[in-house]
Amino acid sequence: MTEESMDFTVTPVPPEGHRWFCELDGRLHSRPRQTPFTSINGSPLISSVAAFCESLDAPSDKAHGEQWRAPLEHQPGGLFLAAPTSLAKAFAATFYHHGWTAAIEMLAHSNVHPLGRVLRRLVSPVKHQAGGHHPLLAAHPTAPLLAVACREDVVRVVGWAKTQAHDFKAKHRVLCLAWRPYAQYLVAGCAAGLLIWSAKQENKYSDLVSGKHNLLRAPNGRPVTTVSWHPKGDLLVAVAGRQMYLVRPETEHWWPLPQSHAPQLLIWSPCGHRLLTASTGAVFHLWDTATWTAERWTVSRGSLVAACFSQNGRLLIFGDEAGIYCLPPDGPAFLVDQTRVAALAWNGDLLAAVHYNSDVVHIYSTQTEPQLNIRPNFIIGGKEGESPSAIEFFPSIKGATVLVILWSSGRTQAFPFTTEVEFCRYHNQKV
Repeated sequence: MTEESMDFTVTPVPPEGHRWFCELDGRLHSRPRQTPFTSINGSPLISSVAAFCESLDAPSDKAHGEQWRAPLEHQPGGLFLAAPTSLAKAFAATFYHHGWTAAIEMLAHSNVHPLGRVLRRLVSPVKHQAGGHHPLLAAHPTAPLLAVACREDVVRVVGWAKTQAHDFKAKHRVLCLAWRPYAQYLVAGCAAGLLIWSAKQENKYSDLVSGKHNLLRAPNGRPVTTVSWHPKGDLLVAVAGRQMYLVRPETEHWWPLPQSHAPQLLIWSPCGHRLLTASTGAVFHLWDTATWTAERWTVSRGSLVAACFSQNGRLLIFGDEAGIYCLPPDGPAFLVDQTRVAALAWNGDLLAAVHYNSDVVHIYSTQTEPQLNIRPNFIIGGKEGESPSAIEFFPSIKGATVLVILWSSGRTQAFPFTTEVEFCRYHNQKV
């Protein structure tokens, strides 16, 4: 790893009043912060890339029209899914996101003071959904599909292959989302179990666009708060209550797995040989999925809030309240950057990070051979008043690697990384 400080003051800065909208052949291109892409002046290639970006952004921006934008100014949480806000759950959420001081302060301003009951509820398996509004973003790992859970349990599905968007209403509170690899199945964890939609009429799964679904209830009758598909797409891991299950949806079989303290974070390695599980405590586990035995690790401060594996599954980058760390396959974890993060996404060459209480997305260039090397690259800003809520990488959409950013306003931005050769090849243009 490089010993140099990660100083973003040396990275390119867009012109005043502009923001970066794409990277082409390693060069950044900007656009005015509040104006449409059609006003961009430049070469025919840049104009084509701008139109491409607009085609990716438009379905999610226009899915609900003005009738959805108006309430955002008046309702806390805006577009995103609202979770229950009882005092106990609000206390637990404040403690998890901001620490003891903020939690006690929140309790002091309440009209009641049931401290004992609140502290007992801190061990509740659903504390990570408590209080406030929890944006849910799911990028399909093998197809150009994106799902976002919005206010009033409406799930928006964007299909970029045909540049279209569909919204449908879930009958049960949506707590998590995950796409099935190599198939167009969308799974949502909810208070009743697992909701499964399909974009195709096959077997007993219903049409995604119609909003119908198949419901698989958890054996213990508890809400499914976390779900993650195996990279091969043949089974998934779901957390219901404090129990972790291995689920095969076609047969509706649920196999209980060893206890792991109700993990709120489930991340498979790309090879499927390892599974990371983390709860709101300081401990996280790395499971060997052949034997379902686990290595136990402890973060230095707080809890593990975000993590991602390298393409070969050997390296793990994760963040806690102290900074960003790397865990190699044959040694202890080491500090990469002393910056608290809220979200991470990694495609092997680029690492995207949302820093805690930040209104921008930080982009790092990464190299894993012969050793890990991470260098600051640039910063992606949103429109005025926006802050990033979630980030995901798509491997390939229309000739570009795309970082999808879900902003606090409900806007979904696609930021492409491509080359002139690859872009022109896909869009049948001359280089």
